[in-house]
Order: sequence, then structure tokens, then C-alpha cells
Amino acid sequence: MGVELVAARHGAAEAAKGCAPQDVQDRVQFQCADALKLDLSEVTKVFLNNTTFNAELSEQFALALSAQHAPRLKLLATCVKFPDSALAPSQLRLERVTAVGAGWAPSGWPLFVYRRCGAAGEAAADAQIVVADEAAKQMLERRSAAARCTEAHDSSAEQERALLRNAMLAAAVRGS
Repeated sequence: MGVELVAARHGAAEAAKGCAPQDVQDRVQFQCADALKLDLSEVTKVFLNNTTFNAELSEQFALALSAQHAPRLKLLATCVKFPDSALAPSQLRLERVTAVGAGWAPSGWPLFVYRRCGAAGEAAADAQIVVADEAAKQMLERRSAAARCTEAHDSSAEQERALLRNAMLAAAVRGS
């Protein structure tokens, strides 16, 4: 199930669904609603595009996806890292940082993948291990290439934006 708060985006999702093969249409449903007010007890995997959320809203989503409210949740993927303070209460742990293509980020955008851990505060022994996979490493390499271009005094607006995006990913990978 896809949930979108903005009616125009919900309409775009429905239109895209109409172009999909019938077997996909049969398995997909969209709602125009506030995801924080929905029953999340049956969700198993969630993608949350939280690129424009403030820390408080990301924290609210982390708590809404806690074992109490979303007991079947196995994996969560977000575009911005959840605040560390929200992870223990929601029984989530960051497992992987990768990169995905995004229309607004030609160099790619970070994707943070969380997994449900045991009871609150009971993380697995390897909970501090976060894998930065090949996609994230390639994005970091692009950052280095963009930095070299800037050092060569080639500072077009796009290269500056690429530097900023890649610096954000590098900070996220290093901070994990």
C-alpha cells in the first residue's frame, strides 16, 4: 500500500498504477491519507521519503513504526537518517547505507535501511556495524571527482550542487 498526503501526488500515483501491467495493478493500492493516523499493524516493509521532514516529524514516524504499532515491520528505508534518539524506542537499527537514483539528485541520493531489532535497547551484538555498500562507495567516488573539478576552478552551479549532495552522503556514511 502506498500512502500520500498530497492529493496531486496521490493522483499521479494512481495514474502511474493505471499504466502498470495488470498483475501489478492487482497487488498495489494507494491511499490519500496521513500515514501517522493509519493502522500500521500489518506493514512489513516501508519506504519513507523523508527528505523534507524535520527531525521531529522523522521521530514521529520512527515511533509510529515501533514494535507496538507496527509489529510485523521487518525493513524500513528512508532518504534521510532517522535521529539516533528515535531508534531505541522504535526498536530499529541502521543496517545499511546505499545510494539510489533520484530525479532531484543526478549523482544519486542516500538510502538508509533499518531492520527491527529485539526488545527496546536489546540490539544484536553487531548492531553497531553499518554496511556502506557499493552504490554508496560509488557516490563517494563521485564526490571526490566533483571535488577535483572544483579544485580545478570549474565551479558551475551543478557541480556545486553535486558537491553538496555528495558531502551529505559522506557525512551520513561516516556518522553511521
